[in-house]
Amino acid sequence: LPFVRGYSTATQVAEKYTPLRKHATLFSPARVDELLHPEFLAMLQSLDAADLMGTDPAAVIKGWVTEEAAEIYSFPLLTEKACDMLCDEVEHFQTTGLPARRPNSMNNYGIILNEIGLKEALSVLQSSIAPVARALFPVEGQSLDDHHSFVVSYKPSEDKGLDMHTDDSDCTLNVCLGKEFEAAGLTF
Repeated sequence: LPFVRGYSTATQVAEKYTPLRKHATLFSPARVDELLHPEFLAMLQSLDAADLMGTDPAAVIKGWVTEEAAEIYSFPLLTEKACDMLCDEVEHFQTTGLPARRPNSMNNYGIILNEIGLKEALSVLQSSIAPVARALFPVEGQSLDDHHSFVVSYKPSEDKGLDMHTDDSDCTLNVCLGKEFEAAGLTF
């Protein structure tokens, strides 16, 4: 969707939103570690130690993640407080009247997080995730060079789901931010 007149770029929307932000911590690259789950931080320390000792990171990482299906892994990433703040921030942004492009051609409800000013902090988060991606996916996870970070919303009166599709990425990270819902599923 094109931006509304007066907001021709995502940068302009992010700039207009800056004084309206609710949770400054989310937008601060220097504070990303505060948002990370203690288990995730411990996993990173374990990977660092493995690197120093010359241990295979793939062997180390398997003790920290759950393999849900072939090459589909789960692990705690963000604290519950961080998830709550992110949901709150997205809901707050939607009340501002600032325009938002939708995250993809399949969802009508949601926003691109980079375009509300979160790109720098999410780039630091991507760097935090990089050692895990390299350990789990030595080829595909070798270089995480960009991200398209967004949230989508599913409600009975809005988007109800997402059809099967292929992401245009080497690695995909999904973070469940849901508060209360039933019958939600993710199929790979």
